[in-house]
Amino acid sequence: MFTRSYQSIITTLGAATDIIKAHQNVLLRLAIKPTTGSTQYDFEITDQYGLIYYSQENIVGELTESMEIPSITNLTFNITNASADEAFEVLLILREER
Repeated sequence: MFTRSYQSIITTLGAATDIIKAHQNVLLRLAIKPTTGSTQYDFEITDQYGLIYYSQENIVGELTESMEIPSITNLTFNITNASADEAFEVLLILREER
């Protein structure tokens, strides 16, 4: 079974954080789109213990990645060092593991 997680978050002072309920899931696809195509930012996904699942710096504009990252906890995604305070659309596709 596949789950789609969509959030629209707004950076303040260049940063924003949100939690995704991803317990016993595999993260398959990630898409991030800032309002402005020239916005630069860093993006990271961690678990509740601080383990880094994904990290990329100096992204400009939209990011789309395919991956296969298993998770046993909820995940936190962080947008940091954004060059503008604006809305970011974040889409995650997860596959449920039982």
